[in-house]
Amino acid sequence: MNKSKFALSFCVFSALTSLGQIAFGQPLLDFESYETFLYSEMSSIPTNDAAKFEDASHCFLETPTTTEGSVISNNGWAVTSEVIIANYTFVSFNGRIDTGTSGTCWKAEGNIAVFRNSDLQGVIYTNDPTNTSIGRLSRHEGGIVRLHTGEPTDFPILDVRYDNEQFTMSEVSEFTTYCQGRYLVPSVYGMDINEARHELIQIGWKPIFESEDIGFIAELMRKDGITEVSGCSGTGMGYCGYQYAQDGAILRVSSIDPARVNGLWVDCRN
Repeated sequence: MNKSKFALSFCVFSALTSLGQIAFGQPLLDFESYETFLYSEMSSIPTNDAAKFEDASHCFLETPTTTEGSVISNNGWAVTSEVIIANYTFVSFNGRIDTGTSGTCWKAEGNIAVFRNSDLQGVIYTNDPTNTSIGRLSRHEGGIVRLHTGEPTDFPILDVRYDNEQFTMSEVSEFTTYCQGRYLVPSVYGMDINEARHELIQIGWKPIFESEDIGFIAELMRKDGITEVSGCSGTGMGYCGYQYAQDGAILRVSSIDPARVNGLWVDCRN
């Protein structure tokens, strides 16, 4: 995969740029393969103007459940996720969110705060506050923290792996395990649903056919052989949903127009 795709922008408020880039050496963060990443050590988070996202309550903002996330939220930032790995807490947050047609959200001025034992260690960012690379983080098995874009697609764009007290950035894993390693799901993000479903079926996921009325667009897809489609929106980003089963688990897939996969969720059921 072309690493230029991952020349990402973790941006932080402009006041941080005066702190400069930290020379990492060993310990906490390994950015060796991603030269555009910056990291500044900090002991506190400054305040932000919350008016820059006051109309974005529908943009999947997080209600903080950690002390670390609450501190950032109370300082006027939009918290989008909190992920705990060992004694570290990662909090992604944005200073600005713009809304578009059909309820779409564009998250800018994104940052990731890194806490260890509740003490702020620093913030990951790039120099361009308009960049929308940081949307949210998700936690996966094996100590993986996955970064999703702040654009409406919500595509995952890189993994942060935890190993031996160090976090290393890498491309999104080719496969992700779910349900304590019982199921594998290939990385089909960005694929056309026809190609994606082939990959899923090959690895053991079986399409689920539901007989109820699913709407005109979905019916057309079924006639083209995509029997597992469960419904589509007729406006906006053109979202469609699909369902697959393997043993007792259910895999839910979403796509955006023109039927590119942008989301994967597994319900373990047991």
